[in-house]
Amino acid sequence: MIELSHWFAPLSGVGWSQQGRNALAYTPQEDQAQALFARQLQSLGLRPRQDGWGNHYGLYHPPGVDPNTPAIAIGSHLDSTPAGGRFDGVLGVAAGLAVLARLQQSLEQDGPPLCRPLCLIAWRGEESSRFGISCIGSKGAAGLLTLEQCRAYADRLHPQHPMTLYEAVAPRRGPDPSPVAPGRVDTLLELHIEQGPTLAEAKRQHPSEPPPVGVVTQAIAGAIRERLTLPPNLPALHLARMLLSAHSVAGGLDCDRQRPFRLTVTPANRPPNVGRSRTRLQCRDQAQAQQLVAVARQRLKPHQPPHPSSITRRERQVIFSGPHSYHSGTQPMAHKERLDQILSAARALEALEQALPGAAQGIAWPDFSRHTEATILQLDWRAAHETQLTAGSAQVRREIEHYLHRHDIPADWSIISRTKPAAVTPEVAQRLLDAARQEGVPTLAMASGAGHDVQIPPHMQRGLLFVVSEANGVSHHHSEWTDMADAEVGVQVLTRTVLGMMRG
Repeated sequence: MIELSHWFAPLSGVGWSQQGRNALAYTPQEDQAQALFARQLQSLGLRPRQDGWGNHYGLYHPPGVDPNTPAIAIGSHLDSTPAGGRFDGVLGVAAGLAVLARLQQSLEQDGPPLCRPLCLIAWRGEESSRFGISCIGSKGAAGLLTLEQCRAYADRLHPQHPMTLYEAVAPRRGPDPSPVAPGRVDTLLELHIEQGPTLAEAKRQHPSEPPPVGVVTQAIAGAIRERLTLPPNLPALHLARMLLSAHSVAGGLDCDRQRPFRLTVTPANRPPNVGRSRTRLQCRDQAQAQQLVAVARQRLKPHQPPHPSSITRRERQVIFSGPHSYHSGTQPMAHKERLDQILSAARALEALEQALPGAAQGIAWPDFSRHTEATILQLDWRAAHETQLTAGSAQVRREIEHYLHRHDIPADWSIISRTKPAAVTPEVAQRLLDAARQEGVPTLAMASGAGHDVQIPPHMQRGLLFVVSEANGVSHHHSEWTDMADAEVGVQVLTRTVLGMMRG
């Protein structure tokens, strides 16, 4: 049996350095990973195909199966955030290759014949880092994004080399049809790291049992991304109090393990939702910076090992750094604010003002200032149900607008993008649970607080399987880590599930 690492190690090595993995959407590094995936498909006897959005895929037709029979698909993405982790997305693509290799091996043994095709997909541009829109390849393949619409999205990370998403996609268009065109695929499956600590905690609590897997039994979160434009050089204390007030409301919303709700805020010049591992506050002088550091260290609870956050001073700058928040799993997202460095900085500012009234005056927040043009915030709302997403984001937005009105601060809102939540298919979730039971693997029923390509194509059956993520569940960071033995357990469950579905 070929180990999962045989497929995973080469793919995850593309763009990797000690600072993290850099294989952004529609860059030469993502091209390299996609080309490597195509060669891996060939090694399994599949013809690599490339659709009009640059997604690579391969179709496996078992002997005697009508090639027009709708396939079961396994897919994930190969792009990363800037200085991201090796496991997010890549592990899911490698898992699909490992499943197919084991299915082919099973044909050499006695058993019921397979009666359905299997499609393996490596999606393009799942991360929104470069263009501010997520799941580009799967949205395009599903007909939810057009090439003409791509002209509206510009490269946000390299404004000195302006390029639209249209210009990035156009030279990478392939000749083959979409893998999820009508009649080609009717079931989508994805294996992913949890991006949270729940499974790792369960593993530690029961060390004598096999590592658990998480089966999403409810829904995969949708997202609303908005931009809030405020007057230039807005004092940092205003931003801090506005954000703390908004997160207080978010934390009070009706959310639980199966109905997570989350709000995150990021600077306009960074990828939305991620990249919060460091933020800086600019003080008037070194004495004010020393005051801020002293109060922050006294009032804020530090992160627990193995990833301690740090509050440091560099002359007049105070720097809050550390791995940013995990953003999936089962817990309400608003309960994770202690892992968000922007919130840590906001709480430090408020603590300083409460301890020494007037002491926070004059502190600036350069991350959110675009010189003299404006102060710009990106807000990312996540929820696993449409009504919860719409109502929750509106309620938090009203709190922000109330603060702005109370302090006579003009503001302008604009929508960046929107992705709908998607329910998983109960029958598919049950198949995953049954397969885990048959393999003797413990399971946890979960919701997904993050979005994934598996939720995008409409009118599909869908299932999402999580495997243990270590390093406190941090994702999109070079410290992201999953033990390959734990991932292998997930592949065993996925293989049994797919084998059962392909045998009818």
